Amino acid sequence: MSSDPTKTISWNIPQMTVRDTDNHTNVVLSFIVQVTMTDLNSPTADSSTLKSCIKFNIEDNFSDSNFIAYENLTEENVIDWAKQHLNETSIEADLSADIDLKRKNLRILNQPDLPWNI
Repeated sequence: MSSDPTKTISWNIPQMTVRDTDNHTNVVLSFIVQVTMTDLNSPTADSSTLKSCIKFNIEDNFSDSNFIAYENLTEENVIDWAKQHLNETSIEADLSADIDLKRKNLRILNQPDLPWNI
């Protein structure tokens, strides 16, 4: 949750990759986490989004007392995994900085918009 009360942060999981192992079915190998910050003070509700892929190294014969069966997973479980792998404070700062750049009408140009690609 954002430390700035005028900004909201939402986390969601739009995609997961799974496979069967010797002991389990639909074991999560990786997932995409999407984090969006919205500035509620902005007249246009400026927002910024970060997407990241979290990957796990899963052996065929793994056993883990903390394993959660696929059918028992919740989005909150997976978001908690993401938060364990990512730096929430850094993400929040990056998203806030991106919103500030948009407010200043600054643009980040990527390929193919760089002058040597035009």
